[in-house]
Amino acid sequence: MRKLKIAIISGDDKLWSLYAWNNVFRSQSFIQEYDCAGFWICNQKFSNKKKASAWYWYLKTFRFWNFFKLFSFVVSFKIFSFIKSLAGKYHISFSKLCKTNKIPFFKTPNPNDASFIEWVKANEIDIVLIMVDYILKKDILNAPKICVVNKHAGFLPMNKGLFPYFWAKLSNQLQGISFHKVNEKIDEGDLYYQEKVESKEILRSMITFYFYVHKNYHLMLNIALENVLTKTIIPLHKDLPGSYHSLPEAADYITFKNNGGKIINWQDIFLPFELLKN
Repeated sequence: MRKLKIAIISGDDKLWSLYAWNNVFRSQSFIQEYDCAGFWICNQKFSNKKKASAWYWYLKTFRFWNFFKLFSFVVSFKIFSFIKSLAGKYHISFSKLCKTNKIPFFKTPNPNDASFIEWVKANEIDIVLIMVDYILKKDILNAPKICVVNKHAGFLPMNKGLFPYFWAKLSNQLQGISFHKVNEKIDEGDLYYQEKVESKEILRSMITFYFYVHKNYHLMLNIALENVLTKTIIPLHKDLPGSYHSLPEAADYITFKNNGGKIINWQDIFLPFELLKN
């Protein structure tokens, strides 16, 4: 029986995305069970903001000390990932990750680009895995033989869109992770995996939650892909209110904070030390 052909397209995010894909390929189960025909990188997107204005948005919205702690977390992550890379157990670039795992590496401006769409069709890709912040158009959605699959760090149908942890905490709603088939609407489509997260340790801040999501992405992905293959669809919680959000504003952060929400704690700066443990 032939292996299903998988294509990956990811934003050029060298923190969360690169961490998740390092874990996927280090586990080896993904490479053994699927034929990864290509790994594509596209321009990193943060809503409609450029990189410099994105940092300013963090400063303006989450205030100085959160900005400082987030910056320190990024520096910490880069230091510990570099140390681990010296032992050959972590790759600090997407190109090196692909070269080591003998996966063809490509670049494209965005997932709706004609070159990527034509490549998916020409290579008869079964499933496209995405880790991007773009809204996908019909042409790319119809390009793979089976479907496009996305991870959303929220408990769908609640809090579609950006910063799901933030909005869930602000509204005292369930936190979770969902993998779903992508359609032309945002964070909709059949559910292939869903996990409710209730651990206080994981949920103590937005950063600890996102660290958990990307640390365990490979485990959740394996289950989601198995459900795609067996056509197992997770029932949607129709009793939960559907909602969509874009970027929060400073006033939203005040409500989030008053509701006990934390963007990042001081101890979270040292979370990347976990990279050295295995």
